[in-house]
Amino acid sequence: QANTKECPLGAELVKSVPMDNYKVMANVKGCRFFSYKIYRCRQQPAGDATAGSRVVLPASQVIPLADDAELEEVEGPAAQAPRCPSFLEEGKRIAMILLGDLRFQAKYRTQIQSLRCFADRHGYELRILIGNEYAVCKPYADYFFRKHCTVAEWLETQNENLVAAIVDADVVAAVLERGLEKWANHPADVQ
Repeated sequence: QANTKECPLGAELVKSVPMDNYKVMANVKGCRFFSYKIYRCRQQPAGDATAGSRVVLPASQVIPLADDAELEEVEGPAAQAPRCPSFLEEGKRIAMILLGDLRFQAKYRTQIQSLRCFADRHGYELRILIGNEYAVCKPYADYFFRKHCTVAEWLETQNENLVAAIVDADVVAAVLERGLEKWANHPADVQ
């Protein structure tokens, strides 16, 4: 799904290439696509006097001010604009986690590349853990116990807004259009 949030006037479809019996229609940065759509932002009509300016800053570059904060005097319309005492919740961050040593990663590199393409398409993080990152997990000889321990330890280092999808490295992401939001936005803690 295209991210058109940066288009203040909306977006329009430029080109649509449908799926044709799983034939690769585009290859972008090593990711093969069976179908695709190209969008562009709608432009302000020429000579439109209502056109304005806007500045978009990442939330990491701004902080909320205390209500009693001292402000320097600024002239102009920006000075009369109301201040926001807080910011909206950042939202959920989705990460796909897989565990596999270097031998396993080499064996399933094609499958892992399909997962990387899926993650990139949807703006997810793809985290590949090897299984020996945490000393507390090393005593587990059983692969699955070590996998669960490693993922649990890694999750302890993450923010609360992370939703983790644990996937096996031998999985192929075949349908790139459908994301994980249906499950990530579910009220259950574990699915």
